[in-house]
Amino acid sequence: MVRMKVLSRQQETMMIVMVRTRMVKMVKMKALSRQHKTIVMKNCKTCNIPITDTSFSSNLTKQTFNTHSFENLNCMTSNVVYGIECSLCGLIYVGETKGQLRKRMSGHRSKINNKGSQLLYRHFDQADHSVLSMRVRILEKIYHPTNNPNLSTPLRRNREEFWIKNLNTAAPYGCNDNISTIGNLTSPGCQSLHEIYDYTKDLAYTDTRSPEYRLQGVILDISTFRLFQAVRSDKSEEKTNRPFIKVRFANKGIDNLNLGQILNHKTVTEKIPPNFKRKETPGISYSYTPTVASKIYNYKRFLQCIDLSNPSLHPLPCECSSSDFNYSPCGHVITGDLSIVKNDKLRELLKKGPKYRESMSFTWNQNVKIIMDSCEEYARRWAKKEDVQLDTLSEWIKLIIGLLLSRINRLKSTVNTRFVSIFKDPDVITELTYLQEHYVTTPADKASNNYTFYTCKKYYFDSLVKELGLNSTPGNPTYTPTNLSASEIIDNHKSALASFGFDTTNLDLDLPYLNCIPKMHKNPYKQRFIAGSSKCSTKSVSILLTKVLSEIKSGLQKYCSTVYSRSGINQMWILKYSKELLEHLKSTHFSRVHSIKAFDFSRLYTTIPHSKLKERLAKIISNAFTSKNGIRRYKFIVINYDKTYFVKEKSDSENKYTETDIIQMLNFLIDNIFVVFGGKVFQQIVGIPMGTNCAPLLADIFLYSYEAEFIQSLVSEGKRYLASDFNFTYRYIDDVLSINNPKFADYLSSIYPSELEVKETTETNNSASYLDIMLSYDTDGHMNTSLYDKRDDFNFSITNFPFLSSNIPSSPAYGVFISQLIRYARASTKYTDFALRARRLSDKLLNQGYVCDRLTSSLRKLYGRYGELVIHYDVPLSRMVDDILS
Repeated sequence: MVRMKVLSRQQETMMIVMVRTRMVKMVKMKALSRQHKTIVMKNCKTCNIPITDTSFSSNLTKQTFNTHSFENLNCMTSNVVYGIECSLCGLIYVGETKGQLRKRMSGHRSKINNKGSQLLYRHFDQADHSVLSMRVRILEKIYHPTNNPNLSTPLRRNREEFWIKNLNTAAPYGCNDNISTIGNLTSPGCQSLHEIYDYTKDLAYTDTRSPEYRLQGVILDISTFRLFQAVRSDKSEEKTNRPFIKVRFANKGIDNLNLGQILNHKTVTEKIPPNFKRKETPGISYSYTPTVASKIYNYKRFLQCIDLSNPSLHPLPCECSSSDFNYSPCGHVITGDLSIVKNDKLRELLKKGPKYRESMSFTWNQNVKIIMDSCEEYARRWAKKEDVQLDTLSEWIKLIIGLLLSRINRLKSTVNTRFVSIFKDPDVITELTYLQEHYVTTPADKASNNYTFYTCKKYYFDSLVKELGLNSTPGNPTYTPTNLSASEIIDNHKSALASFGFDTTNLDLDLPYLNCIPKMHKNPYKQRFIAGSSKCSTKSVSILLTKVLSEIKSGLQKYCSTVYSRSGINQMWILKYSKELLEHLKSTHFSRVHSIKAFDFSRLYTTIPHSKLKERLAKIISNAFTSKNGIRRYKFIVINYDKTYFVKEKSDSENKYTETDIIQMLNFLIDNIFVVFGGKVFQQIVGIPMGTNCAPLLADIFLYSYEAEFIQSLVSEGKRYLASDFNFTYRYIDDVLSINNPKFADYLSSIYPSELEVKETTETNNSASYLDIMLSYDTDGHMNTSLYDKRDDFNFSITNFPFLSSNIPSSPAYGVFISQLIRYARASTKYTDFALRARRLSDKLLNQGYVCDRLTSSLRKLYGRYGELVIHYDVPLSRMVDDILS
């Protein structure tokens, strides 16, 4: 009889590690012994300069190395450490990128051509060098358990520093002059190194007994073992962002003149003074005319007319029972079907959505003034930065005027300059007035920027009354009436804001009003209640807390990423967006899937208890200011216009706050949530309002505190294997996704507080929709993804892309096509899913005035610039064009 030896869990784990180590070594040896497979992309300049052999050496030490990778590498590979070689000088620079190598190299070439100040760019800008002297090799492909470039950034930067040190590419021996953990090696404190290097370069090998030869050895020792010590940073060089000309897009004539093409015209760029530091062509930032939304939506005016103290106004008249658009589950009209609009002109306008802008009449002289005012204002700013007189740019300005006038002469006879607003048509005004007298016009949930919907006034009013629990209706415990008037509350808020250091002089503050929008993707329809006001009295505090909590959340994500990398346990489930999830799904962890579960919090914002919210957030804020051992780590958090950061001791900034300040502001915000309805004020005593700026962050961090606590408790109880089952859990505010953990629902009551209700929304046993992605797996456990749009469930057509006849420039409008194709390609595993979505999109855009040839050009850009997104479809461009645009 053969006896089977039973291994303990520890012995079993050790065996698995040993086997895995041997397999990794075998794969690594095989990977290192092969050449990189090169996929040549059309019009890709990087494909012409790659070095595919896997062996390379340091120019200084002559030590030989091999490329680290378990896969074929090419220009589309991302998350890598790379080396740039000069064909005249050898390997001189090491860099890292989380994106594709081809995009990073494109940025390098652009900086060289624009005479960038970094040492690398100055090297290739020498008289005998150019971008043609530049070649690139991938030194190492970075791997991370989640396959997420963002989470692997610390590791990637550590490996970059490793290669800089071992290949000796730090300045002055190479072109790595700015090393994150050291400083700027070309700062004044390091200039002596350059002088020593230049002096010994020619003499080092002439006489082995010479001091110069021995000095060269000392330099080699410094570069290898002593250089990686912190040096003085050179902060004199400011970050340079692309400049922009601000132009008012008053009419379509601005688009016809094509200012961008004029600014890039060779004769214009040649007029830029040669001694200017900034010579790049400015971009164009447009401001736009108002949309039609303000003339269509009437829900704000309706709410302002409600007076709860005058019962004679209620109930409102209702004629829904006889309407063809009566929604039977509620007995009132709620519809997005524009057949309710009888006037053809108004109906056609509403089909274009609330973001549509009517074209405006214009004169060419008017447009010349608009453009030249913008160019001259930009020239003043440009001259000031270059410390020269405005006259220095006079030739540049004159040439722009000349090209503008020349174009106008060609366009005068072909471009229509007269337009009449549809709102000047008496029949349109009559129809619109009738609709607004009988219905409330609002956006719809999940389509708030796309369409206009109509709701019976009585039903709209009754829905808000029920939410507040008025007139003996069974509401919820979220709101309670207050005896304070709106003016008294606002005065109290001003006093509190002043105590926090906010300037309250000349502030026109108001309390938010309660409104609702229909959730027409639900069956039956539901309501989403929102509190909002552009002049909300707590808005300034909410904006400040948004910056603080964003910085704290970022710190938590970095900390949890480090813990995950070291322990293999993930306690951070928060997602930024669906693209991040798609990056995670590329990991080998999902090579076999056996469970997909989706969940949703019901009314999350209005059910979070205030006491628990304040307690949990205060603890996390305190932890951000203190170390793990309880010792204070930071004294202040500083909030500047574009940056938020912690400081240990002191700061000269006026916008610095202590831990106590932040907690007091948080408590003030939570305790002072008021809404106005019908002239009365109500206090929200449970939950947070959906309209305030920091609401998503409050909910996010509140839920995180319970999720992290749950995982930590499992680990402390010795249940690491159970804790690891939750590694592939993702949450975007109130939507939760769990992969390969079929028993996730059993632990919901152990994770979240009892006040919150979580419902499972999984479609089938092997599929679930999450955010804008449909996930499914086949019998072999292979994961498939496709795009999911809740708006597909609407029983009417929606408008979610701009019409070309709108008063907007055409280039950004066409940009919508390629941006959506990128979104579809990222989300679609199968070509059929991608092509189906893309075909629907092209059909819709063609019906909205887009030109087929320009859409085809955009599709070619997708195939050329973003080939890595579609290359796995193995479909030629010609077929793709036929499938999508023919």
